[in-house]
Amino acid sequence: MLVEHPPLLHTRLFTPPVRRATLARSALIERLSVPEAQLLLLSAPAGFGKTTLLASWCHALAASDVAISWLTLESGDNEPLRFLSYLHAALARIPLPIPQPEAWAGGLHTHAIEHYLTHVLNALISLDRAVLLVLDDYHVIHAPEVHLAVAFLLDHLPPHIRLVIGSRADPPLPLARLRAHGGLVELRAADLRFSHQEIRHFFMRIGIELSAEALQHIDTYVEGWPAGVQLVALTMQTAGDQCAGLNGNREAPPDVDAQLSDSRPHLFAYLAEDVFAGQPAYRKAFLLQTAILDQLCGPLCDAVLGIESDQPSTDSYSRLILEELDHANLFVISVDGERRWFRYHQLFRAFLRERLEREQSDTIALLHRRASHWYARQEQLLPAFEHALVANDPAQAAELITRIRPACSEHAAAESALIRARSLAQEHGAAPLAQHIERELARLTAQARQLHQLDASGTATFDALSERELEVLRLVAEGASNQTIAATLCISIGTVKSHLNHILSKLDARSRTEAVARARTHKILPA
Repeated sequence: MLVEHPPLLHTRLFTPPVRRATLARSALIERLSVPEAQLLLLSAPAGFGKTTLLASWCHALAASDVAISWLTLESGDNEPLRFLSYLHAALARIPLPIPQPEAWAGGLHTHAIEHYLTHVLNALISLDRAVLLVLDDYHVIHAPEVHLAVAFLLDHLPPHIRLVIGSRADPPLPLARLRAHGGLVELRAADLRFSHQEIRHFFMRIGIELSAEALQHIDTYVEGWPAGVQLVALTMQTAGDQCAGLNGNREAPPDVDAQLSDSRPHLFAYLAEDVFAGQPAYRKAFLLQTAILDQLCGPLCDAVLGIESDQPSTDSYSRLILEELDHANLFVISVDGERRWFRYHQLFRAFLRERLEREQSDTIALLHRRASHWYARQEQLLPAFEHALVANDPAQAAELITRIRPACSEHAAAESALIRARSLAQEHGAAPLAQHIERELARLTAQARQLHQLDASGTATFDALSERELEVLRLVAEGASNQTIAATLCISIGTVKSHLNHILSKLDARSRTEAVARARTHKILPA
């Protein structure tokens, strides 16, 4: 018994129209026009212009002898028979004489799929013209049977047929093998991002002249995201129309900051509907809680999420999630060559932070506190200090300030770090902390004046001790224990031990007693 074929929606088989304001991206189209490539892959986040670029290219080829077979995929195409039925309909528009796929009541199995696709491939071989088979929105496909069907097609394509895939995530196809053999052309977010000049040309096409300052402002704001450019342009065009109604001027409104602010609801609505809504719950939780971070790595994100892990960073929960987000092109950008550190696209991060503030505002201070403690353990004291400020944890912030001078090996580095910390404290309205930092800067200046000169015998003296190391050494000379020193200076015992190791090294001493004796001999401490 044959299974009845459902009706097909033929609008999914048409190449989408190209709007008047669409930019001609000839350099990207030229990169796609590589006859040796079996697979042309456009893999980038939502709103990066994948469909627009492919549609522009296909319309440009309309006058040539290249046949275009376009299929926009939907989630229902995860059912193998439905996918093959739409594939048949798309190829029939060439036209290509191939039989209609059939499924028996027992189901459509891998052997039957390959048997049908063999008919398709044999029919394609008989064509005397080049063919582009475009599968757009491939990210909706998750059925292994469909992936295997596409892989079978790809493995056996005749030379004059090329498969084109537009997707928000890399498909599970043999990309590495194709890349190694020169059979893959790929365009990603970095390639599809609008350049500075493309943003200017886009605004010109809709009748808006941007000043150099406004252009730079918009470019920085959207980071080349094409959908962001269009939504900002829509807002500014509306404002420009209102200005033109008053004075006939079609230039961009002068208050660009206000226009970017006005565009934010449209941008955030797009991100909410087209990006965030479709994510599974665990991924949404991760995105929201890590949005407080300027940069992300596995161990840091684990700490912020409150996950205690003894796994190496390559196996941590958050590291695996970051790899997943990177693979899914979910607005994460690698900031190092090893793809261990990432950041969110700034608009996506702003969207996540606003949503976090709205939905989980009571957790924000805790998340920042966890981030501060992680950075402090890594001796990255400035980011630790900034997170402590946002967490409204003045005790942690003050303790971090006292660690900056001893942690810096050079006077200039310590001074720069303290000045930056003072600026952060002032930005957050933390006047007592700013005053505390002023005192640390004064101590740093005094320390610089105490650099040791040659002693009377002409032999070199020891490396200068920092002000905090001198404080520890004075307490050691008074017979104080590590616990007493830690309590007196409001630092941890671990930090005390670290200072003592530095002191012994600088004074070339093997014990605390010897260090005190050498310090008195060389007048570092009073006799």
